[in-house]
Amino acid sequence: MNEKEWAYFEDTVNELTENLEKAIDSIYNDEEFEMPNFDAVLEKRTLNIEQAELLSDFFAEPFAELYKVDDGEDKELNEKYQWLSEGKRKKLISVMDTLVKSCVSVYTELQPEFQELKENFRKIAENEKEEAQQAE
Repeated sequence: MNEKEWAYFEDTVNELTENLEKAIDSIYNDEEFEMPNFDAVLEKRTLNIEQAELLSDFFAEPFAELYKVDDGEDKELNEKYQWLSEGKRKKLISVMDTLVKSCVSVYTELQPEFQELKENFRKIAENEKEEAQQAE
């Protein structure tokens, strides 16, 4: 990744992180929060496949860590997150799940196999539409 692509990637991470931090602050302070619209952030971006993969990996690790906390078997993680009540933890997991799904969706969209699959579905839909019109 060249410097320009890296800077663009960092800017994307920063914008997503800002939205994530607002949700975390609301959860931590027991305030009502609205689920961040991570898709809206990502839809206005044009990422290449390398950036999309790195983005997915970047947020997947903390998400996996929260699930380990939820399992309760890792004592070190339990101590690290002792401030996080079960209810807050579940809300935070939900927010992280939404973020990771959005990132994975972008990565999936960039996969050539997925593009081919989408094109095949489009062709099938067109054929079925034509057949339905002919049947009328």
